[in-house]
Amino acid sequence: MFEANKEKEAMAKAIENPLPDVSAWITESLRLTAFHRLGPQQDDRRWWEAIAGADPESKNLKPREGGFEITGPYSGAVLTLKADLLRFDWLLTAAFSLDKPAADFPTIGPFPKALQDFLPGMNKWLTQAPPIFRLAFGAVVLQPVEDRISGYKALAPYLSSVELDPDNSSEFSYSINRHRKAEAFEGMHINRLSRWSVGHFQAMMVAMVVGQGARTDAVPGKGLHALRVELDINTDPTRNDPLPKDKLPALFDYLVSLGQEILAKGDKK
Repeated sequence: MFEANKEKEAMAKAIENPLPDVSAWITESLRLTAFHRLGPQQDDRRWWEAIAGADPESKNLKPREGGFEITGPYSGAVLTLKADLLRFDWLLTAAFSLDKPAADFPTIGPFPKALQDFLPGMNKWLTQAPPIFRLAFGAVVLQPVEDRISGYKALAPYLSSVELDPDNSSEFSYSINRHRKAEAFEGMHINRLSRWSVGHFQAMMVAMVVGQGARTDAVPGKGLHALRVELDINTDPTRNDPLPKDKLPALFDYLVSLGQEILAKGDKK
């Protein structure tokens, strides 16, 4: 009797929420953006080293932009810190090598696993960051599908307010900003931007042609289809005071949780 009740509960939950687990999303990139008012930045390699625990692979000074860009390997992916006159961007992206031709989506793994790699370093940086006036969490995630039609069928449950005709639709793109107040952070205004589409991706293989007139050719690989979602969860851009420094890690975790909610439940108020 107990097992039967458990099966009924599981079926009821599946009907209530027909969406797959959030781990069905694979991660193309993750981002932390922090807006400051410090003016021109200096090349401070210590920030990148403190997070990655190693030397970076490259450093590029950008004096005209008043900033720099530092990049290197991190947890099997690529971690980049960009700085300019107004903002810092931490980016975690997939590693790419010409020795291993792309035959599938560029990914840093399932969304939950990618977050596990990304969040500890970002929360560590936030404890030592300069005054920040606006904070944002960004992500680009994919859910592979067989083709365009199956993609639209898979996308429909995520967008309950949109009517999709999978058999007679193409070039679909839907974006929206669902505002929310963060009661745990004094009612702070939060923007929840999401952009939804079904993309067709062409994997490319790089072939080296040797001999007289040696050259490198890009050879088209197999075509790939996927649901694609871009997230940008950010705090109020009109804020004039710095965000509370002691609450920055908790605030960023909250922004991440709002992104997780969107991927788990779809576009909801």
